[in-house]
Amino acid sequence: MLSIFSSGLAYWIRKEILYIFALIGSILSPVLISQGENSYQFLFGYLVFLNILLFLISRKIPWIVSSFFLLIANFALYHFWAIKNINQSGFIVPFSFINITYLLFAYGKVFFFPKLLQKNENSGGIFPQWNWIFYPIFLVLNSLSFGLMGYMQIEETYPKLSSHFILFGAILFSLWILISRKKSDFFYPSQLEIFEMIHLYLLLGFTFAALLNFSEGNWLTFAWIIFAGVISLLSSKFENTHLRYVSAGFWILALFKLYFFNPMDDVNRLFLLNERFALYVLSSLFLFGTYYIQKNKDSFWFHRGFIYMGIFTFILGTLIDAYHTVHNEHYRNLGYSYVLAFYAAVFLFIGFKYSFRSLRIAGFIITAVLVGKFYFYDIWTMSKIVRIIAGFTLGTGFILVSLFYQKFKDKIINYQNTSGLLLLF
Repeated sequence: MLSIFSSGLAYWIRKEILYIFALIGSILSPVLISQGENSYQFLFGYLVFLNILLFLISRKIPWIVSSFFLLIANFALYHFWAIKNINQSGFIVPFSFINITYLLFAYGKVFFFPKLLQKNENSGGIFPQWNWIFYPIFLVLNSLSFGLMGYMQIEETYPKLSSHFILFGAILFSLWILISRKKSDFFYPSQLEIFEMIHLYLLLGFTFAALLNFSEGNWLTFAWIIFAGVISLLSSKFENTHLRYVSAGFWILALFKLYFFNPMDDVNRLFLLNERFALYVLSSLFLFGTYYIQKNKDSFWFHRGFIYMGIFTFILGTLIDAYHTVHNEHYRNLGYSYVLAFYAAVFLFIGFKYSFRSLRIAGFIITAVLVGKFYFYDIWTMSKIVRIIAGFTLGTGFILVSLFYQKFKDKIINYQNTSGLLLLF
């Protein structure tokens, strides 16, 4: 009672520091007196009462430091309780506590806190000049605390639903974004941008985490590719700078898994007609689409990386399929050369025919790799018959290149940005 009286007094005289001391006493009380089989019901019920009390105060005063104290107390007390008692207690009470406390904090920071800051009244808060820093940090910590506590509770009680809980969190974050746009008059423009950006990152992070639990093996690789592809397409479509760089991070993870941890090493599949190659094609199409949408817009330099990564992924997928299809070492090596020659010819033709600079550069680079591969590796390691086939093919290729040069000579000579090394080809 003394703690509650001190809280009321702190609110009356507008002194957040007094409220924090009262809050500490209020938090210690249930810890000291909650004993027995049903003590967790009293503990969480009392903590919910304290959260409601702070929520009511937050409707009138923008105190955020005290919110940090109570948020940390919620998480710490739940964690220490869960270590020993999560298996012995019911599910409804602690799970309700997790959801209620999160929603109270989130609702208050959406509908009350930004508007109270605009009034510029003396609230008696601690370090009010730092509220613009405290606000985004609190939003992140509240959401992460909700996710961690909820996941622990679900994973221990209903492990098959843990992924659904993470997805539920992602849906909540998307709802906050929609609500903030409808209630934009509650925010300064800078506050609204920060609020949306934070919840967008949380939405993406929780969705990505849900995919980790929902899928495994090839389906997980497929899910990551779809996820990264959709984000990159949306970032290009709506020219969202933050989303653009986030999509690059997700692409790094998705392609790393595709390249090194894709469990499809069997060799009894048709060349190019299998799900392994389909994943590489899908990745390349998303990367090409991201580049195509953004190519005539600003920050074009950034999206050049998408087309080059798409080209690399497409070629790598074909080479890997050749590796699993051709069993003889020498003919497999010859197959690599044919793959490189095919892509070099395609990219050079399209690049010059339709003035596509990125494909021209890719074609030149692949040609350089092909020629270097033949002179510095193939002629020393291939069998005699394979060397003859490779040499004949390379000679034929040079004849075709000369014809190609004659056809596009004007474009090649007049292409001022091409370096002397590339013109040598």
